[in-house]
Amino acid sequence: MQWLLESTSGNSPQPQYARESFELTEAAEWLAIDIQCVREHQFQFYLTDSQGAIRAQYYAMISKTRIVVGPTAALSSCGSVPGIIPQGLWSLHIVGFPAENSLSFSLKVTAGIGDCPAGTLPITGDQMWINTESDAQLHYNLYDWNREYKASLKRNLSLPKMPSWFAGDFHMHTLLSDGKRTPIELTQAAVQRGLDFIVITEHNAMTTGWPVTSLLVIPGVEITSSKGHFNAIGLSEWIDFVGNKSVPIMETEEGMNRVLDEVRQQGAISSLNHPMLIPYEWQFKETPMEKFDTIELWNDPTYPDNVEATEQAIRVWDELWANGQLLWGIGGSDLHLLAGESYVEGGKSAEVGDPTTFVWCDKLTANEIINAAKQGHSYMSRGPRLSPVLESAGRHYLPGQQILNHLSNNQENDMKQLSELTYRLQVTDAPVGSYLIWFIDGKETHIENIDINEMNYAYSLSWNLEDFHWIRLEVRDEQRALLALVNPFYCGVPISQKRLWSEFVNWKTEAVEGVVDDRANN
Repeated sequence: MQWLLESTSGNSPQPQYARESFELTEAAEWLAIDIQCVREHQFQFYLTDSQGAIRAQYYAMISKTRIVVGPTAALSSCGSVPGIIPQGLWSLHIVGFPAENSLSFSLKVTAGIGDCPAGTLPITGDQMWINTESDAQLHYNLYDWNREYKASLKRNLSLPKMPSWFAGDFHMHTLLSDGKRTPIELTQAAVQRGLDFIVITEHNAMTTGWPVTSLLVIPGVEITSSKGHFNAIGLSEWIDFVGNKSVPIMETEEGMNRVLDEVRQQGAISSLNHPMLIPYEWQFKETPMEKFDTIELWNDPTYPDNVEATEQAIRVWDELWANGQLLWGIGGSDLHLLAGESYVEGGKSAEVGDPTTFVWCDKLTANEIINAAKQGHSYMSRGPRLSPVLESAGRHYLPGQQILNHLSNNQENDMKQLSELTYRLQVTDAPVGSYLIWFIDGKETHIENIDINEMNYAYSLSWNLEDFHWIRLEVRDEQRALLALVNPFYCGVPISQKRLWSEFVNWKTEAVEGVVDDRANN
């Protein structure tokens, strides 16, 4: 059986939703969708069967491809859910994104019995995370969130084990969305890099399976609208971010806030992606910032304009903290390119794990990584390995932890009582000429050069632990390029003075110019 579905949309200033349906009246074992666009265009679609279950997803900017839903994972395209092909009314839900030219495409749907045609995308993978038996919608009913993995054999053993700083990449794409690598290629690159985990964040698509591997692979989704992106890391089931109206849910302030709420309800991380990188910056003005758990401060450093965008994001981060919005920093390569490819001719190639986010947790499981990242037990790096600890009253704290007041009652009554704290740091793999910068309450307070023959560093400070303060650390090279960034330690209770994104971005240019000028004078 075959159906030919054709559609043309006008030059809309915002994404448009459309639905095309076809009736499957005969028995079938597989279904193939051939997509052909007049020209390359950014669009997405997902396919629902007669029971309302999502059976295939796709997001890309290519002009021709074939997606197959077969009886087994080995015969099905990535992003699909293999299994029985029920008779009845099937639907293709399509979102076309704004472009200079109209979106014009044809979809040829073929269903059959016997030999299953090959798709143009990689297969789903032998390690299935989703099936259609337990729920009508996508649900990670086969994924083991508590399976423990072994750390990479390439781990740097010069730093103490307690329990472990696990190395990972929180943002990457495959051919299922607009990436160029297969799941196998990404896995191999991550293992070669010495990573312990990766997070797969396809645009508006849940990864349904993965090749069998000893690497921890955590499912996520990059919720992608024309007004900004955020990663939902650790979703357990599908969230409807499209709806059935002409304007998708994710394109309105109210709709995006609802999506953020649903991610939070599932216990997943909501991570604001590349918030200052034009034209992919966050443009939703009415987003309450407490809806996010983390902010992607450091996105692929090889991408044009990302160095400046990272500096801007760090300054906004300080402003968020100064106003009681305690978002934890995170990094991700946002990998799209093939090995050796660069966004700039002759430039540095984009790589898995650049930057790497190191997460401290007891054991290497998906749940442990997610929970630790939510609590800020992490730092980001392009090379240096760190072991940051804050000491107070004989206790040791991790990044992201609140320093507690352990004074006696008599001492607590003395409002002038200060607590002595020591920020201790071990550093390896920092290049010659690198230096450390400590920031307290968003202001630079101490700089120290890194001696390649010295691994241990300490910075002493005094705080009244009843007041709100925070301290964070950067590592920079001799050209002042960012090498590492550690999440804050803090004390006291923050007071929220600003909430909405629009209250934090109007000053961004002035702030970035200020930080560049300050560091140029150091």
